[in-house]
Amino acid sequence: MTIVLFAFSNAVQLYKNIDTCLETLPTIAYVPKCPSTKEDWLKRVEGKQCGAIKQLCTKSEDDFDYHCLINEWANATLEVCAPVRQIIGSCAEFNQGRKSIQDSPIECKHCPQSYRSTEAYKFSECYLYANRRQVTTEMSGVDDKTSVSADYYGEFRISHFLQGLMLLLLTMISGNR
Repeated sequence: MTIVLFAFSNAVQLYKNIDTCLETLPTIAYVPKCPSTKEDWLKRVEGKQCGAIKQLCTKSEDDFDYHCLINEWANATLEVCAPVRQIIGSCAEFNQGRKSIQDSPIECKHCPQSYRSTEAYKFSECYLYANRRQVTTEMSGVDDKTSVSADYYGEFRISHFLQGLMLLLLTMISGNR
């Protein structure tokens, strides 16, 4: 039983440490739209002052930079100071639960095979879905950010529970052989 708990604890710790950066959280600001030109992006970089933030997420200040991305539910756009990531063939998104930038499941037809997350402003198609969802929400008069957030964290806890349960079952089955 001790081995099972140790394995489960290590699995959870490994998952929690993947690309997590706590310093991103206070910098999150939901915005109606993201910059679509380099000039607008540079203005927001200057306004957000990400380089002035003391952080331990990256070795270089240049690798902790301004981003404007869709959130993990693709229903909003947000500005955040976060470590720069290489995005592979999809849209970039910020996942508040993981406190990191990640590849989105939303396909990007005009994105290159690989690009830096700070270049997301070049691919406006990635913002279309989020902007459409915002307009629909505003028109219906419903604010779904809170309920989606609660659903997400509930699913997050359930997924951790299920992962632990699967690990426990696998350990018990392999121990019986």
